[in-house]
Amino acid sequence: MIVQGSIEIFDLLTLISFLSYSNKSGILMLNANHSEGAIFFDNGEIVDAFLENKRGEEALVYLILNYPAVNFAFIKLIFLEIIQSIKKPKL
Repeated sequence: MIVQGSIEIFDLLTLISFLSYSNKSGILMLNANHSEGAIFFDNGEIVDAFLENKRGEEALVYLILNYPAVNFAFIKLIFLEIIQSIKKPKL
């Protein structure tokens, strides 16, 4: 399942919180100002993030603080095999 759209009414943090509280697994692909990033969810937990040359918590914080309005696509996955670089409790 793919859900896509543009965030203009609410911010990126609200979308991240929704996916986390909904226990979603998948990849949130982001595009803003010619930059592409991704946030990886496993059963609602953020396990990794990428933005250009940034990865993990650095990329996640940068995305939240600098890209409140983005185009996005969430690709739901049943099984996500990725090395976990972010080890924090749910938002």
